[in-house]
Order: sequence, then C-alpha cells, then structure tokens
Amino acid sequence: MNIGGIGVFLALALLIVMAFKRWNLIIVSILAALVVGITNRLGFWETLSDYFMPGAVNFFKSWFLVFTIGAMYSEFMTRSGSVTSIAYKLVDVFGKKYVILIMLIICVLLNLGGINAYVQIFILWPIMVVFSKESDIPRSIWLAVFYLGMLSSFSFPGNPSMVNTVAATLLSVSPSSSFILSLIIFLVYVGIGYTYLALTVKRWKAKGMHYVETARDKNTTAVSRENCPGFAKSIVPMILVLILYSGLSAGWFAALGIPAISATNAILASMAIASLVCFFLNFSSLKTEFKKIVCTGALGGINPTIMAGVISGFVAVVTNSAAYAGFVAAVQNLGGHPYFQVLISGNVISFLTGSAVVAANTAMSSFGQAWLGAGISPEILRPLLVVNVSGMSIPPHCGGLSGVMDFTGTDMKESYLPCVLGVMIPSLITSILITVVMILL
Repeated sequence: MNIGGIGVFLALALLIVMAFKRWNLIIVSILAALVVGITNRLGFWETLSDYFMPGAVNFFKSWFLVFTIGAMYSEFMTRSGSVTSIAYKLVDVFGKKYVILIMLIICVLLNLGGINAYVQIFILWPIMVVFSKESDIPRSIWLAVFYLGMLSSFSFPGNPSMVNTVAATLLSVSPSSSFILSLIIFLVYVGIGYTYLALTVKRWKAKGMHYVETARDKNTTAVSRENCPGFAKSIVPMILVLILYSGLSAGWFAALGIPAISATNAILASMAIASLVCFFLNFSSLKTEFKKIVCTGALGGINPTIMAGVISGFVAVVTNSAAYAGFVAAVQNLGGHPYFQVLISGNVISFLTGSAVVAANTAMSSFGQAWLGAGISPEILRPLLVVNVSGMSIPPHCGGLSGVMDFTGTDMKESYLPCVLGVMIPSLITSILITVVMILL
C-alpha cells in the first residue's frame, strides 16, 4: 500500500477516534481531509479550497431545501401530538409484552411517514425509557431498535428518505421502482435484525441483566397522550407523504393534468402539502404556533445539512485522491457481475462516509456510468444501491449517531455493540443474500 492509501486509512482512524472523544464533526472532517490531501499530494490549501469546500457547498446547494421542508413537516407532526398518538395506539394494539416489536414498528412507520430522525429520537426515547422500566429491559437495546427501524425502512418501496430520493433522482426512476424487490429487501433486513434483537433481550434476561436507571432517566417521562389527536387524524399526513411522493414522481396523476416530476421536487411537494394538512387538521391546537413551527423547522434543516455537507467535503477530497482512483480501479477489475461491485463499493463507501446519502451520491458518481453501461436496469439498481449504502452508515464517526447518543445520555460502550450486531450485520447479510439471488436469476 502506498502513502496515499495509508493516508486514507489514517484519516478514517482519525474520524473514528475523534468521534469516540466527541469532537465536533466539522473540525474533524477538515483535519481528516487534510490528512488525505497531504498524503496524496493534493496540496494543503488546494485540499481545502479546490476539493473540500466545493464538495461541502455543492451538497448544501442540492439538498438544503429537502432537509428544511422535512424539518418543518416533522415540527408540525410533533407539535400536533400526531407522532405520540401513533406510538400509543400501537402500544394499545400489541400490548407492552412486545415492546421491542412495538417500538420497531413505530420507528419504521415514522420513517415511512417522513419524520426526521433527529426529531424522532426526542419523541421516542422517553417512551423507550418508560418501557425499559416497566419491562425491566436494559436500555442499551434501544438505539439498535431505533436504527434498525430507520435504516431498514430506507429499502421500503416509495419511502421518502433522503437516500432514496438521492438514488431515485440520480437514476431518474420512481422511488418505488422494482416494488417487489424493494419489499423483499425490507422484509429480509428487518426480519433478521428483529430476530437478533428479540433473542438478545431474552438472553440478557436469562443472564439476570436488568434495567439500570440513570440520573437523566429519573427526569424522563413519556409524553402525555391526553391532548393528542385521534389515530386516524394523526396518520393522514403520513399516508399523504407516501402516496404523493411516489405518485408525483411516477406520474400517477397524469390523467389529472399533473405531469411527473423529479424525486427531489416530489418530496418537497409532498411534505409541504402534508404539513399544511397536518396544520389544518389540528388547527385549534396549532393556530398560535404556526410561525414558531415554520421558523424552528427552517433552522432545523441547517444543522443536518451542514453535518452531511462537511462529510461530503471530506469525501470530495478522498474521491479526488490517487488512493481512491486505485480503489475504483480495483473494484472495476474485480470482474464478475456489476451487482457484486454495487455490494462492495456501497458498503465500503457507506462505512467510510458515515452517511447513506453521501455514499449513494459518491458511489453513483464513481461507478454509476459503468454499472448502467453494463446493462443494469436503473429501476433495479435503485433498491440495490439503497440497501448497500444504508446499513453500514452508522460507523463510530457518524455525526448523527453522536448527536443521538448525546441526547439519550448513552455512549459507545453501552449501546454500540447491539447496533453493530443488530443493525449493521443484518444489513450486510441481506445485501449479500440479495446480491447472490439477483446474480443467479
């Protein structure tokens, strides 16, 4: 391995170590980019001005509006009590005996309904803590449940996630393309992950492991449900997002004179409409908060866009390095079916970047032309790309993971191993199984 390749590994190690020590992701991304730039002879100032900043700014320019509208929609759904209402309804239906399954279903539903992950954890964590107390389940299982619900739902056909939007946009296909394949991927992924987590809780109980209350948990209570809207009213905006997102991008409404639009514009339109519907359905409780919700939502889109943007800046440095050119050549020289290349590159880039969105963007820019030129259908490539960049996107240096851990008061030692074994490994198993089957067909 040459000095450039060593530099990339050192930069990745720096990202991981500094993430464990809770350093700011902006600073760490810049330092890691400089390590890659210097060892690959890109030049100190050139690394920052010619590669890092353009990569970060281009990502921000492309996706800021999507993050912002998504944050606004999440604010409407949260402040109206709709999210809480849906959570408690599922508890009523299934009973607290199946709390792992209940919370997993809730996480999947919220992601399919377009609720921002950063917002979800604020709503779900208090409920998770209460469930831990009442069911005597160690709290270290919950982050794995949260991420399994989020990352597996990315594969569900027509889901409004950013990674699916990016993949559908870059491939110019519907976000629900290859519906059956997408559904199979989702069911296999979530099935393997849930089985592991359920068996883990059972094994922990057999070993006498119990819930241990923390100082933060003492002040954590579940959101009151007495002022929440009814279940039907709560779920209408989420259903709208799913229908409008898939329908507008696939041209379902052409008979009404509404032409098909890009996946990016479709997600903007669907979430904006769903936000207004949520507001009017809950007008009495939200009428005095409209300005606050819109302003908070606008600000809420900035931080996640910046965090993903600086990772994109780091990735821009990496992808312009000689070491990355060697990686691309190595993957292309592996031979075999292009689906195998999707498997390898998607998972490696996802772990490197700690962002499924950035990984999808990077993989397509590096390999997309070759894959499509080899005859892969873009409709099939979309779900394959999504699953391969999703599960490995929570390495230790993932900015979102750090933020979630900060809020929940947990750490890598307590909660990360269940995430690896219950979220990342099931994703990898699913990707390998689906790849083998698709190659054999």
